[in-house]
Amino acid sequence: MHNIVADHQGACYGLSEERYFHLADRNSFVLHNARLNNGIIHSISALSLPGATTPYNMLNSQQEKENVWEEVRNSSRAFRQLPSRHNAFYCFSSREDAERAKAEWFKEEDKILIDVKITENAIFHVADSKYLNYVKPEWHVAAQNYWAGMATEEPFFEVVVHGAVYFPEWQSFNPIIG
Repeated sequence: MHNIVADHQGACYGLSEERYFHLADRNSFVLHNARLNNGIIHSISALSLPGATTPYNMLNSQQEKENVWEEVRNSSRAFRQLPSRHNAFYCFSSREDAERAKAEWFKEEDKILIDVKITENAIFHVADSKYLNYVKPEWHVAAQNYWAGMATEEPFFEVVVHGAVYFPEWQSFNPIIG
């Protein structure tokens, strides 16, 4: 039997059985919004708010690469139904990968590791982020492998989510006051 949770307005969400892990800034709007909405937040991609974006998209210096990934996803019937990386919610399928990301990608930042559940109606894709390290001449092949869910010899999996997720520990999050 799947767990069902309700947001602050009473909308109900079925939760996947799997446990995922998210890295967030200690005083982030993600945690603030989860606290205000009984643990539920939606990816920016699912909200369809004109001009809204994620911190990752704002600070991403690899926009050309992201555009190639999006072009490959959209050009394949097999990949088109997968969630776009643009304005998605990112998490990890294992605690080990989340801790590795914290150490390698965010070593200078105050990120905390939080349990998260993906809602049943969300669309998500587990992909090997190592393909994002490929050099420009290999981007198209790397993107195809990424969207196909193929793993490199030493995979580093990320989960790209379009839709709602639930933070079971939401009541412990501090609201942003200011």
